[in-house]
Amino acid sequence: EAMRTAAEQHGGSVEVRWTLAYEAFQVPEDSPVLKIVRDACADVGLTPRISSTGGGSDGSVLAAHGAPTLVLACGMRSVHSTEEHIVLGDLEGAAELVRACIVRLARERR
Repeated sequence: EAMRTAAEQHGGSVEVRWTLAYEAFQVPEDSPVLKIVRDACADVGLTPRISSTGGGSDGSVLAAHGAPTLVLACGMRSVHSTEEHIVLGDLEGAAELVRACIVRLARERR
């Protein structure tokens, strides 16, 4: 509505078309994948913070196909701006967390 109003005020018009690119998904608190990540966080000395987002990711597509999915933040700052960046230590911490998850998953598969 805001785009239409602004366009009309300036003698223009706007056509809006919505396309569903991906579905939202939720991860239950008792999800096995969430337990693995929580335990892996403890392994590397991180305190997990669980939150929901309003955006989409590759995880949205994977979850739609039934894959147990979490999206792990990697410490990016000023996301989707010309100032987007990540502190190297945060990236290294994210890599250690992924490694710890892989180790836990490998142990479970034995």
